[in-house]
Amino acid sequence: MDWGDCGVTYVCLFCPDSGCDFNQAWQHMKEVHGFDFKKLKETHQLNFYQQIRLVNYIRKKMHEKECMVCDLKFCFHGDLLCHLTTSGHLCVLPDPSLWDQSMYYFPTFENDSLLYALEDENSDCEEGSVYPEDIPL
Repeated sequence: MDWGDCGVTYVCLFCPDSGCDFNQAWQHMKEVHGFDFKKLKETHQLNFYQQIRLVNYIRKKMHEKECMVCDLKFCFHGDLLCHLTTSGHLCVLPDPSLWDQSMYYFPTFENDSLLYALEDENSDCEEGSVYPEDIPL
């Protein structure tokens, strides 16, 4: 998925692959790793802040080579990915008590583009609908 030089790169949550397109990054995670973020988000009605905390939690767990669901620790990243796949833990939302905490407002990696591209679908503000008005003095 590495597409060379682009302004913003989105790095996979589970491997070093990266790309220039946010949707293709999620598609990569779904097709290669079996992780469907959009489905988890919709099924569990995750709000914007929960999405941020979940992404940061997963990033932290992958960095520590620890399963995001059962906390099993591995020496090698490849072994962790194998466990996540064979156990089905990539298809399961970890217990919210593990990730839905204020400490996960802070990114594991500086300038994590995935965080910037998350959508707040419940926002009352819609792009293009703000109009300036003349206020008489």
